[in-house]
Amino acid sequence: MNRDCCDQTAKDKMNDFNQKLTGFFKKFPQQNFSRGEVLLRAEDEPPGVFFLRKGYVRFYSINEDGKELTLNIFKPGSCFPLNWAVADQPNYYFFEAMTEAEIIRAPKGSFLKFLKNEPGILYEYFRRILVGLSDFLIRSQFLLLADARKKVTATILLLARRFNQSEKDTSVKISLRLTHQEIANLAGLTRETTSLQLEALKKEGLIFYRHQQLKIPDLDRLKETALIYQDEKLLPYAF
Repeated sequence: MNRDCCDQTAKDKMNDFNQKLTGFFKKFPQQNFSRGEVLLRAEDEPPGVFFLRKGYVRFYSINEDGKELTLNIFKPGSCFPLNWAVADQPNYYFFEAMTEAEIIRAPKGSFLKFLKNEPGILYEYFRRILVGLSDFLIRSQFLLLADARKKVTATILLLARRFNQSEKDTSVKISLRLTHQEIANLAGLTRETTSLQLEALKKEGLIFYRHQQLKIPDLDRLKETALIYQDEKLLPYAF
């Protein structure tokens, strides 16, 4: 089977997934949220399963000192909180609209019944969770072992992978507009430290950042900047 055929098969499966998921959720009412509005707070009982129809939602935690750490950014087509819905775990996290967002909320029981009747949907969610877990493990290594420069660089690369609006083969425009604070929350750093690192990357021509819009002129060059070693061995790099 040639590559074009494989790509078309994957595209067909994704279209089928999106159609079935949208078809299920369209039976329920839609809610609109403004940028910065919290959809769900930590330890609150979720009122149902959220389906993100439009916009972006930040998934984050807050420690005892009030410091925020962004764990993930959900794109359109995402559902959450799945750990509560499927694994019956309490919700310990916050969910906040990063942009204007359109949300559809379905009852937990109806969503679980839908998953049980659609093994293809369940498989796709399982696959996505494993991909997300792999990314999170790699990111955790950078958050624990890298210096501030590499943390910010690795965060930008992660954003480029997830929110890429390609301009050229090696040039990337990140579709999501981000403040210094939002990048800091992803990198596990203070806003002041993140701002200094962003400015240094700009001066070196590794990134362009204006009006909260990030662009990467040479993706390969930026990747080289983020490489870190542990015990003289290069850490696996999967961004």
